[in-house]
Amino acid sequence: FLQEARIAARLQHPNIVTVYEVGEEDGTYFFAMERVRGATLTKLIEQHGPLPANQACYLIAHVAAALAAGHAQGIIHRDVKPGNIMMDTNGQVKVTDFGLAQVKAVQDMPELAGRPLGTPGWISPEVARGEEATPASDIYGLGLTLYYILTGKRLIQGGTRSGMVR
Repeated sequence: FLQEARIAARLQHPNIVTVYEVGEEDGTYFFAMERVRGATLTKLIEQHGPLPANQACYLIAHVAAALAAGHAQGIIHRDVKPGNIMMDTNGQVKVTDFGLAQVKAVQDMPELAGRPLGTPGWISPEVARGEEATPASDIYGLGLTLYYILTGKRLIQGGTRSGMVR
């Protein structure tokens, strides 16, 4: 929880959900973040079906800009997928959920060592193999997301989580 909040608070970009405050009150940790009125890409596709190419390109370009801002600060999202991308009611694209982002602090957490982090079916092959994520890993997830919003289908499917990772 604190990891996500601290990472997100470092990122200031119009296409990344803004975290305003991180804190603790009476043993309960919290973060206050921007409220996004809208829906995730998953919900948009479920409700309206695949998007036209021009709208898909608009979305992907804005997500790519957000990821590039993170990459410039050494932050790799590691969980790029339609459920972590929102479009607000004004058409503004926002990337959310930097809880699995890779920064040096994550690499030093023994409980996470050697575990592929991300959502099965959306993670890159190298991350699925337990290798280090790179900016290219996020771009792979972005490509899977583009496929999904253009077709309404996941490219990588499997009967189980481990099947999708394989």
